[in-house]
Amino acid sequence: MRNRASGIYPLSIQTLRVVFVAGIVIALVGAYLKNRSVIHAGAGIFLFGGAMWGLANGGFLAWVYVRAGRKLGADGFVKDLAANPLKSAVLILLTMFLIAAGIGLSYAAWKAAFPR
Repeated sequence: MRNRASGIYPLSIQTLRVVFVAGIVIALVGAYLKNRSVIHAGAGIFLFGGAMWGLANGGFLAWVYVRAGRKLGADGFVKDLAANPLKSAVLILLTMFLIAAGIGLSYAAWKAAFPR
């Protein structure tokens, strides 16, 4: 039986399409109505979808590292990282990028939805 990360990861990945499409539709309706508040709300929802994507995937990769560390033990995990330094560096940088992108897009979504 295959272990899953959690119920949150598959749910967030499945909901991404709905969030992105809803954001675009709301922004287009706001453009048609010429209502800046609705356009900003649609842009905020669309950017929130990007934030959810980054945080879900970055969090999943971080969870994989924690799980591998528990499975291999501290010594085995460090040996595995040292055996493939380039692969490990790329995966760690990818995880950091996805989490940073999620945080940055969360801030952008907030600023788009609530402009001054």
